[in-house]
Amino acid sequence: MLFITNFFKKLGKKPLLALIPIIVLSLISYLSKKGHKTKVVVSATIDDDTANNYADQFQQSMADTGTDEHLIFSLLERIKTKPNFNKVYNAFGTRPYISAFGVYDEFFGNNHNLIIWLTSELSSNDKKKINELYPFVFN
Repeated sequence: MLFITNFFKKLGKKPLLALIPIIVLSLISYLSKKGHKTKVVVSATIDDDTANNYADQFQQSMADTGTDEHLIFSLLERIKTKPNFNKVYNAFGTRPYISAFGVYDEFFGNNHNLIIWLTSELSSNDKKKINELYPFVFN
């Protein structure tokens, strides 16, 4: 503390001149840490045809009684990322599905999105596994 007091005594009537560089450096440091981070935008790496193909394969894996879990996990492994999943989700759109029977039905089914189909078809263990391996699906 004595050092700082002596320092300002030597400066005489110009103590603000000594504080200006400190204030400027502190401000630069603060601004460089706050809000100036580069945001990485990741886009889908699959094309529209592939997304449509995957959407149709999801439907095929769940269309009849019984579920082809192996195909579902295989598709998710190929999709790999949230942007790719979103593209497949959009390609799937809504499709007629009777959730009480777990079947695709063009005439009597209600239109549901891919998440509803997956939620209705998969066991709690399968959903837990998907959440661990592919957290972008249900979130």
